[in-house]
Amino acid sequence: QMWQGPTYDIRPIRPCFIPDQIIYFTAKIRIKPVNATEKSFCMQYGFNCPFLLYTYMNSEKNVNSHMLVVTNTDDVPPDGEWFYLMGQFSLNEFALSENNIYGLFSVEGPEDEIDVSLSEIKFEYPNAVAFPSPDAVCDELANNGDAEFGLPGSVFVYPFKSFVGKDAYLSVKKDNSTDNQFFSISQRSEKWASLSFDLAAGCVVEGSQYYFSSKIWINAPESDIATAVLKLTNPDGSVSHKYIVRCPETSANIGWVTCNDYYRFDAEDAAAIQIRVLFVLMEDKISDIYYDDITFKFASGRKLGVPIFPDEVEDCWGVGAEAFFPSNTLDSGDAAVVTIVKSYETFDGRRSFDFDTAVSGREALSNNPDYAGESALLSRNIHFESDDLIDITNGAHLIVFHTPDVEQILEGVAFKGFGQQGVADRFPINFLMNGNAQGSFIRKNSIRDSNSRCINVQGTDGLQVSDNVAYNTFGHCYVIADGGEKLNVFERNLGGTTKAATMIIAGEGDNTPATFLIR
Repeated sequence: QMWQGPTYDIRPIRPCFIPDQIIYFTAKIRIKPVNATEKSFCMQYGFNCPFLLYTYMNSEKNVNSHMLVVTNTDDVPPDGEWFYLMGQFSLNEFALSENNIYGLFSVEGPEDEIDVSLSEIKFEYPNAVAFPSPDAVCDELANNGDAEFGLPGSVFVYPFKSFVGKDAYLSVKKDNSTDNQFFSISQRSEKWASLSFDLAAGCVVEGSQYYFSSKIWINAPESDIATAVLKLTNPDGSVSHKYIVRCPETSANIGWVTCNDYYRFDAEDAAAIQIRVLFVLMEDKISDIYYDDITFKFASGRKLGVPIFPDEVEDCWGVGAEAFFPSNTLDSGDAAVVTIVKSYETFDGRRSFDFDTAVSGREALSNNPDYAGESALLSRNIHFESDDLIDITNGAHLIVFHTPDVEQILEGVAFKGFGQQGVADRFPINFLMNGNAQGSFIRKNSIRDSNSRCINVQGTDGLQVSDNVAYNTFGHCYVIADGGEKLNVFERNLGGTTKAATMIIAGEGDNTPATFLIR
């Protein structure tokens, strides 16, 4: 039977597969009829050729199958000779779920009475050089668009892939007269069977403008016209298409033509959950198409990138936690609070995250140490929240009062909705008239949506205040109240979206607030 091919159980190596990440598959394969006088359909006619299949049964006992890699029928050798089955694929989170009853890779396709042999089977991730610089992910959306990264004959051309993948076959070819390499799509069966690539998540910002250009050659006797389009998958699951540029006519005789234009992303583009670039022909469904020098380069407007974080955040920043990015402009509205939806290691071993909302571009530490963008975790495992989040005069408050020579430790706690606006000494954290507080510290806490100030130190000496974060607060934030306090240390504290109080404590200036008021 066609389905009686070599099979491999994925379970021992399932943790090695990352959902929605490109994987390269390579295997040497040989097909040979049992009867030496017969010939395989693959060799004779180009069908019933080997392909890689993934089949899994989910927890509800539903069976799903995905054809991942197909044979390039242009290169099938005589029966009995070894050849390569190569291609790239990705599997989603459902296909790789730990709850699946089984998951199997298999090589299938040849008809009855055909022996199938495999050797040198490999599953690999793309090499690091296939990826853009992590500090400039959004500068060029069509990385490796000149095809020079792949070896001639290779199908490993990340991030490019074939659209209508089970039919169209993408590879790299070389013009020996010029040594130029270019992409080739063969085995087409639809007008939209073409080279394609996905735009990096988070790079598409409303109002940003990119320059698109591509060389294209339709190897057909009759001329045809290709159009570069965006295929959008919208949040409701619907699909829509956007025109980028229409290319000049080309044919086997005309040869290479160039199509280029500027494209400005709009709100619909920015809201899409996936954007894919592909080419659609007016008439031709079967001819090979060649592509080269593809670029989709940032030109103007706002730009987003993929943030990279220190390794030490890995144990603290988890999925579901909230993070804060202060504004990096003169507009406080550019601050962002986002929820972490995915944590992952980048190709070069650094830590990054996917958020539920895109974060506008921040200056990277590697590019500008003096003005690099800040970020902070708002969530804590211990969380205090005021019962009343509506009345700004009725928030909870914490005070350490008249407690000299006693070490006070307040660490790793989140406070939300604390403080009583217009009421003296009713702040989220208030160390009041403690005298000597040597050995005491307030550190690694989160203060959010405070009605009145953040951390207030008055009549207290020797207190260490470090590594705290405050967001969306009224009045002064980090405060030395009187000016006579001594030996207090404030370091590595972050405050953002500090707002003017409308109800003022007598004699105070919280209606013209300072994030750091050190008297």
